This record gives sequence, C-alpha cells and structure tokens, in this order.
Amino acid sequence: MTISVAENIRRFCQAHQIKRAEAMGGEFFTHPEWPQIFHILADKMRQVRLVTNGDWAGNARTASAVIGFLKLHPQFHVGVSKDRWHTNAHVDAATRMLQEAGIPFRLPTPDQIEEQSLVPVGRNRCEWTQFYGTFGCYCGPAERRYSFLVDELGRIYKCGFGSWPYASVADYLDGGFFERFKEFNTEFYQAFVPNCAACQRAEAHARRKRKEEAPPIAASRITLVSGDQGAASSYGKAVRVRSEETKTIA
Repeated sequence: MTISVAENIRRFCQAHQIKRAEAMGGEFFTHPEWPQIFHILADKMRQVRLVTNGDWAGNARTASAVIGFLKLHPQFHVGVSKDRWHTNAHVDAATRMLQEAGIPFRLPTPDQIEEQSLVPVGRNRCEWTQFYGTFGCYCGPAERRYSFLVDELGRIYKCGFGSWPYASVADYLDGGFFERFKEFNTEFYQAFVPNCAACQRAEAHARRKRKEEAPPIAASRITLVSGDQGAASSYGKAVRVRSEETKTIA
C-alpha cells in the first residue's frame, strides 16, 4: 500500500461515516511506511482492529516502534494470531509487551481458530480449507454479508477471500458508494450459494465472460507500472470496513 492509497481510503471512510475497520496481512511491520499509513488510516476512526502474528516482538527496535505507535493511537486494539497456520514463535513475547504497555489485545479462543472462524483475507482461493471448499459460505452471517474488503490498491471486493471486485475507493472519495454497494449485493441476496468454492467458480466464469465481451485494447492505451509502484504493491495489506449504520445499506 502506498501513502496515496491510504489517503484515498481515509477520505473514502470519512465520506461514508465508516468508523470501524480491520487491518490485516501480510504482516504490517514489514512495510517500510507502516507508521505513516496507519496514522492516515486511523484518522477519525473509533476503532481499528490490527491483526498480527506477533513477529515484530522478535526485534527489539521494531517492537519499540510498534508499542510506541500503539500508545499514541488508542483507537487501535490488537488481534494476535495463534493457530496452526502461523509459527507462533513470538506470540508470548508480543502479548507480554502489549499487556505491560496497557494496549488492548486478544488471543483467539479455541473455537476461533477453527477453519470456519478464520478471516480468509486476500487468499483468493479456498483450497486451503475443507470447510469453505465443501459446505461453508463465508458471507452467510449478516455481519459478513454487510462488510467488504479493500485491498492495498484501493480495490473493493464483496468477499474477504478477495473475490468479486466491483468498485474502487478512488471513485467514491466524496460519497455515493452505498448505492453501488446495494446495487451489487442485491444480486446475491436471493442466490443459493452452497459454498465458497462454488461462488469462486461463478466469479471465474463471470470474469472470463467479461474478458470475452470486452473490446480489444489499443496499444496506445496500455500503461506500464513503474518499478517503485510494483514494489509498493507487493506488500499485501488490506483493510476490511463495515458501515456504522448497516441499515443505510441493507
């Protein structure tokens, strides 16, 4: 994520009165500009849940920077991952530092580390879990049905898997997104979705169909991405946001 994308997400959230968000993976502290980005994203937020594997606690300098930032930004609370998908090497050190600094955090309960409880942000495929690949539907519960994913480029997706992109925050910096949200999601309300695998196959089919129907692109319209932009976008940071008043978009 770049600083400019973070600014767009901040404007988008403020224009739509979004006051709560989750920020997660890849691991935030590997981004060289993470303090600036989080400072921007948290502006006027009531609560930001920051998900981390705690590996920042393995380096004294990084740990000091993380703890110092969180002390200055009380709207952050931390979700520390501890499950079989992570090494858990620095979880104990991270939770000890958070507790000593008085920073609110939570470790997952046993039922929260099951496949059906995890947030599959950015994985874009469900083969990693039998639950979502056979009979689980991630967006089934209402709190997930009315949320959406924003990735490191500012693209908006219906699903936490990174499926069904349908908008960009850059197009709604001054408002108007809830109308687009309702327009797109209404198509799913009456659809029977047996599992996430079936939904992703449908998305792949729709993507191929759009590609087949799209007019050819003239060579003069192709834009090359510079090396700096490519490097910045390699940091897999995403933000999930939910409207404070879901009634306005239901």
